[in-house]
Amino acid sequence: MNCDLTPAPYGTLTRRWTHLSPVDQDREARRLLGIPRTQARIERPDATTGQHYLQLVVAGRDNDEVALAWLATTHRPLLLDKGRVLFAADPEEWGSVAVEILHRTVCEADLDQGRWLRSTITQRLHRLMVREVRVQLRQRAREQLTDPTALRILNTAVPAVDTDPHLDLTAAIGSTVGQLDRATRAGLQALLEDRSLASVAAAHGMSDAAMRQRVHRLRDRLQPKLAGYHRAVA
Repeated sequence: MNCDLTPAPYGTLTRRWTHLSPVDQDREARRLLGIPRTQARIERPDATTGQHYLQLVVAGRDNDEVALAWLATTHRPLLLDKGRVLFAADPEEWGSVAVEILHRTVCEADLDQGRWLRSTITQRLHRLMVREVRVQLRQRAREQLTDPTALRILNTAVPAVDTDPHLDLTAAIGSTVGQLDRATRAGLQALLEDRSLASVAAAHGMSDAAMRQRVHRLRDRLQPKLAGYHRAVA
């Protein structure tokens, strides 16, 4: 059983899926999609398997609790990432907002989008969460008579425009990188900027070899995450 600590009420929804055993998840996937969970392409549907995500959305619109829970689980990284400021201020309020946004988006989705349906839904979840975070925190600022600097912080913490075409992928990688220790994050940043790892290692009291080993282990950890995200082929 997965340890799903997502705050209620969103966590109450995701746990209807995450707390199922692998056998039960396979059984539910067969009921909803006609195939085992391991064969379903829900995270990143491609040209031949976009129908799986569509079927899940249709079931969710019909108020199938497991279908909604699966959808809530697969979109949780994005909603956590884009709602991080609200989550930090009030996790339960974030949960309420996330549930409302998910239900609204699923119910209003254009099912004719086909294999692009997940991308369309992802973009809308992103926009709605950013908008709701701004509304919620501005209201809190007014109620608490917070110093105006709070709104300036909000404006920089939650960007108004985000054209990232890989929102779920970005959130998943961001979540992994956010859990790293400072030395490994610094090593990764140096690698991305084509800087010497030796100077970063020295700054953190490590040998060059130890730093390289950390970065290589991180690469091995990220590869399975990247494998689950393939863009649909036109």
